[in-house]
Amino acid sequence: FIYGHYHLWFLYMLIGLYLITPILRLFVKEKNKNYIYYLIILSLIFYFIPPVLSLLFSNDNEITRLTSLFSLNFAGTFISYYLIGYLFHYDYSIIKKYIKYLILIAIVAFFSIFCGAQFVETKMIPYKIFYANGALPVFVYSISTFVVLYKFFEQIKPKISNKIKKVITETSKLTFGIYLVLVSLLNLWQSTFKNVEINVLVKIIAIYILTIISSFIITFILSKIKYVNQLIKL
Repeated sequence: FIYGHYHLWFLYMLIGLYLITPILRLFVKEKNKNYIYYLIILSLIFYFIPPVLSLLFSNDNEITRLTSLFSLNFAGTFISYYLIGYLFHYDYSIIKKYIKYLILIAIVAFFSIFCGAQFVETKMIPYKIFYANGALPVFVYSISTFVVLYKFFEQIKPKISNKIKKVITETSKLTFGIYLVLVSLLNLWQSTFKNVEINVLVKIIAIYILTIISSFIITFILSKIKYVNQLIKL
């Protein structure tokens, strides 16, 4: 109840961001935009880039150890994501100006994560260099992919009928509830299929589809219960 499943780390991280938001608001203003860029650059230099450099130069994480001596943890992962989200929201011209480059970056970053996974398997390198939230490929991929998808849906929005828009809006209200119950149902379906002898790929796809559908159904039912629906639709 207190710690929850592993995927609920996100909720605690979010509470931490909310707690620091009043402080961030002191300088998150149009006139202070350069300070925001400065903090993001610090996070890249001291948090995201060092592990990649350590990998490239094979120096047993000496670069990471050196940069960690500056103790700039406050300029780490999630504050950077938080501030970049602010910049995109209030300065949309960034997206319009660099959209073509961001599409290319998203593709390159995706394949770097995929190839990195293969590299990790063969060279016994710590997976966090490619997979973790603080990994440079994930940082680049997350931001560029978000922007590309945002731009895509912005363009098709006028072409979507009001009925479909309503379905999308109502479904989106259930996503938080789906996130909460997803892992429990994933474990259930994995144990159900554990001894079923079918093709591995078919099994993975079946578990995926069943998990999504059952999560949606349970969340939809919970959303109809008084008081519970307020938690589901946070």
